[in-house]
Amino acid sequence: AQMIDLESDQVTQNPYPAYEALRQQCNVMLDRRRRICFVGGHEAAANVLRDGDLYSNKNAGVEQTVMGNNGPSHARIRKLLTPAFNAAQMSALESRISALVDQFINRLASQKTCDLMSEFAVPIPANVTTWMLGLKERHVTDIDRWSKTIMNGWNGLPFARLQLAFYKLTGWAPLIRFFGLVKVRNFLKEHVDHVGDGGANGWIADLIIKHWKQGELSDDEMLDIAMLMIPSGSETTANLIGNAALILARDRDLQSRIRSDEQLLKPFIEEVLRFESPVQRRIRMATA
Repeated sequence: AQMIDLESDQVTQNPYPAYEALRQQCNVMLDRRRRICFVGGHEAAANVLRDGDLYSNKNAGVEQTVMGNNGPSHARIRKLLTPAFNAAQMSALESRISALVDQFINRLASQKTCDLMSEFAVPIPANVTTWMLGLKERHVTDIDRWSKTIMNGWNGLPFARLQLAFYKLTGWAPLIRFFGLVKVRNFLKEHVDHVGDGGANGWIADLIIKHWKQGELSDDEMLDIAMLMIPSGSETTANLIGNAALILARDRDLQSRIRSDEQLLKPFIEEVLRFESPVQRRIRMATA
C-alpha cells in the first residue's frame, strides 16, 4: 500500500481525502518513521476503542491522569471531576458566556473585515478557560499559546515521557519545546499554590484543590488536570466555532434555515461535532 503522510501540513488542512485513501487501501497503515499505526476503518477503530486492555489509554494523552489513564484510576478521576461539568454548573455560566459573546459580536460588527478565528473563535473559549482556572484577565492572551505548547509538547510519545521523568529528577529540560511545557506546568503550580492560600480562583481550581487537600488527588494529578483544562477548554471549542462558521459560509440555504428557526441551532452544532470533529484522532498505546 502507498504510504500516506497523515501528519503533513496538507493533510492537517484537509484530512478527509487522506482518510478515504487509507480506508480504500487497507484501513490500517504503519508509519514506521513515527512508529505509529493508523486505523481508519470504522469497525477497526471501534475495536481499538473498545479493547482497553490491548489498546491502552495509559501514557497516551497530553497528561497521565485523565486522557492518559485507564481503568479504576481513570474512573476515580472522572468521578471527582463530574460535578464541575454538570447541567447546573453549565446553566449558571450561560448568561455570562452570552454577555461575552455579545461583546465580541458588537466589536466585530463595527469592523469592515475581521479574522474570525483570532478575533472571535479563539478568545471566547480562552476567556472561559481563565474563568475555570481562576486566572487573571491578562492571561486570556496566553491561553492559545499555552494550549499549543501543551499539545505540541507531547509530540513524539513516548519520548516526551522520558523527558518529563528526566526533568523531575534533575530539574533540567533538555529540549526547547519541552522547556515550554515545563514553564506552563510551573506557572500552574504557582497558581494553584496561590489559590490554595485563598487567592482568586475558579470552579475547576476550587474543585481540584479541594480534592487535593482531602488527599484524593496527588500533586501530579492536580497539575495534570489543570494542564488538560487549557487545550480541552480552548482548542476544541475554537475549532468547533471555526468549523461551524465555515460550513455556514459555504451553505447560504442552511444559514437561512437556522436564522428562521432557532430550534435548529442545537442539532446543527451537534452535527458539526460529528461531521467536522474538532478532535480528529485519539492515540492508544498497544500493550502487546
